[in-house]
Amino acid sequence: MTARVVDANGVLCPNADNPIKFSMTGPGQVAAVDNGDVNSHEAYQASQRKVYRGECVAIVKAKSTGGGITLKASAPGLADGTVTIDTGAKVTQ
Repeated sequence: MTARVVDANGVLCPNADNPIKFSMTGPGQVAAVDNGDVNSHEAYQASQRKVYRGECVAIVKAKSTGGGITLKASAPGLADGTVTIDTGAKVTQ
């Protein structure tokens, strides 16, 4: 999932460097985070990452099938963003 810092008109803020914290509910976890900055020394296996050129990503891993995972991105001074992912029905054979 990609988190973007945008202005009131929805335009990307390329100079933003806010730390974005990711949290989850449901049968999943944040497996890794990144921002594309080759000079960054932040850990990949974390739940927070500074945006680079206004963006960062969270790699989400489902722990089981069936049900929804809700990912929340939050940062001080910014509106929270959420997305719900359907992990699909469990396949039986």
